[in-house]
Amino acid sequence: SGLHWVSFGWDWGNGQWGTYIAAGLLISNVAFYFALVLLIRLLAPRLGILGAGLAALGLASLPTAFFFSAMYTEGLFLLLVLACFALARSDWRWKWLCVGLVGMLASLDRFAGLLLLPVMAGEYMSQKQWRWRGIRAEVAWLGLIPSGTGIYMLFLWWKFGSPFVLGDCMLKG
Repeated sequence: SGLHWVSFGWDWGNGQWGTYIAAGLLISNVAFYFALVLLIRLLAPRLGILGAGLAALGLASLPTAFFFSAMYTEGLFLLLVLACFALARSDWRWKWLCVGLVGMLASLDRFAGLLLLPVMAGEYMSQKQWRWRGIRAEVAWLGLIPSGTGIYMLFLWWKFGSPFVLGDCMLKG
């Protein structure tokens, strides 16, 4: 299978689905690990390294943390959201372009990623001390965030004939 290299050949003894399961578990756990690293990095200036580490440990110790390491998109989504915050708070020149691109991936991962648009707009305005005159053209990159959901809806339309196929299935019960 095409994912054989991602799972390092690990297929759990199941030639048909084992490679997909191994790749899914590997991606979820690596994403969750880096999400915890980013969480510590984001919280350390406010809580200190010990407080940030305890917050990350608390998150990883919750019973629901199982979903971060199982073959779901929770770990990846958490990583993408925290990456948006880390990028937005960096001093890098192209940070808002990267926030838009990473936010696009988050909204492609799940519809809740759309909430990054108002949150990142608030972060942008906060960095400009809430002055309208401080707004620059770079803020337009935040418009990339909802395009991830648009891309997913185009895929649904192409594959199933309706961009609202998920909602249609729920209405039909």
